[in-house]
Amino acid sequence: MWENIAWIENIKLIVSMISSLITICGVIVIILNVKQFRQNAKNREIDIQMKKTDYDMKVLKDFADSIIKNINEFEHNCENEFNVKEFKQLEDSSKKKEIRLNIELKCGVMDIFNKLEQECVYINSDITHENVLYEVIGGVFCGFVNRHSEMLERLTDELSPFSNIHKVFYKWMNNKNIDHLLNEKRKIDRTIKNLRKKK
Repeated sequence: MWENIAWIENIKLIVSMISSLITICGVIVIILNVKQFRQNAKNREIDIQMKKTDYDMKVLKDFADSIIKNINEFEHNCENEFNVKEFKQLEDSSKKKEIRLNIELKCGVMDIFNKLEQECVYINSDITHENVLYEVIGGVFCGFVNRHSEMLERLTDELSPFSNIHKVFYKWMNNKNIDHLLNEKRKIDRTIKNLRKKK
């Protein structure tokens, strides 16, 4: 009978050892899975950043290849139309304003706003590095939209919402204002520092 008890004790000991080994193996598998998950998360983030960079390059290429050229041609053509003697002789009135807006339409402002809207979709969809694009094309974009804001409002009311242009424009104009104020603050701080040195 004691032999059966010893045999049962040996089986309990073996089962206990197997259980411990399985637990250790389980912990090792969990640790490896966590490491693999972290690595996969890093790889996903790298992939996302690379795709954002691809879209950055697309937007920048579109600006460089066509939008900036179209803006320059548009503004040159408008300037030629506005320099016509008859237009200059008109009094500042609602008629002159309507003629000016019609000239802008004739010169292709709608095409430019459509292209800007397309690019702004990428920016608002968070599939680009907005801060990179702001630094590179923010001045061109905000300058054009600001100069032709009256036309944009007219087109927004009548034809299409251009909601993406509006979002990017207001956001980037706020950024430009903040940048300007920070730059002014740095100048003031430098002046104060120089004045204190002279004491």
